[in-house]
Amino acid sequence: GLAFLSTPVINATNYFSTCSKLRTYNMSFGGSAPSAAHQTAINNTWTAGKLPIAAAGNAASNSPFYPAAYANVVSVSAVGIDNSYDIVPASYTNYGNTIDVSAPGGEISTGFGIISTVPGNTYDIFEGTSMAAPLVTGVAGLIFDSNQFLNNAQARNILQTQVWDMGAAGYDDYFGNGMICAIFSFLEA
Repeated sequence: GLAFLSTPVINATNYFSTCSKLRTYNMSFGGSAPSAAHQTAINNTWTAGKLPIAAAGNAASNSPFYPAAYANVVSVSAVGIDNSYDIVPASYTNYGNTIDVSAPGGEISTGFGIISTVPGNTYDIFEGTSMAAPLVTGVAGLIFDSNQFLNNAQARNILQTQVWDMGAAGYDDYFGNGMICAIFSFLEA
């Protein structure tokens, strides 16, 4: 969808620049068309030392998905589990040269979804890069909490290098630099 083009989202993103205790934030939304106003807001948060993280999209496409495709955003693809219990790119995940890292996003067709709380004091099972990106944001928060002297570029470097290398050796279009690993990141921070 194009929800990220809305004024409230842009205003919220700009507000993040002023939040001294906020170090990272998640964007589990987006669309195929870039927004200059939202990109400027994201760049403002980056300049203010924040680490934006976004879902890469669920169209099984290599077309850029925004805001994940912006340079100052960590773009997150999703991994799933196949019928042989191997970790694979999720069937729906976007891929391509804008992907930075991957994280579990679920694969309901093989019985491996992501359990999330929902209104009504209950839970449901989901899949998507919108499930993967918050996991990466959580690891980014762990990195910042482990070493409060890190700037956003240093934290991003840790997040993108202290990973499980999946797929082809090194960077690839499905896993990016690899699947996030909280313990590797914590130890490096």
